[in-house]
Amino acid sequence: MRDSNIKLVYKRVDSTVGASSTREGGDKNMGLSTQEIIKLKDVESIEMELRFKNHFKATNYANNTVTTVGNGQTKLSDIFIGKSKFPMNIMNLFINKLIERDVEKNVENMKAGTEA
Repeated sequence: MRDSNIKLVYKRVDSTVGASSTREGGDKNMGLSTQEIIKLKDVESIEMELRFKNHFKATNYANNTVTTVGNGQTKLSDIFIGKSKFPMNIMNLFINKLIERDVEKNVENMKAGTEA
């Protein structure tokens, strides 16, 4: 969302296991990455593998789960799992603050999309 010059390359059919999007080009500070769906459970959850290709090379995992909590309300759980070796693991102390606004914006977008 931050980089209007980014090129997204999609592979396979969206919303199916194996579907992926790769960020290419654009702002060199944003980094290149691929996000691939590795597991789906109907409309309840989606698990993704995130492969970061530069800056902080890593393979991480994300899991988004949607649960009905009553009165027509929905709870969204977003879990991000990653490992990093020393000295890069020191960044883990600060990563939440670095990505907090992006995560909030993604949740807002998901909310708007599901309510539409």
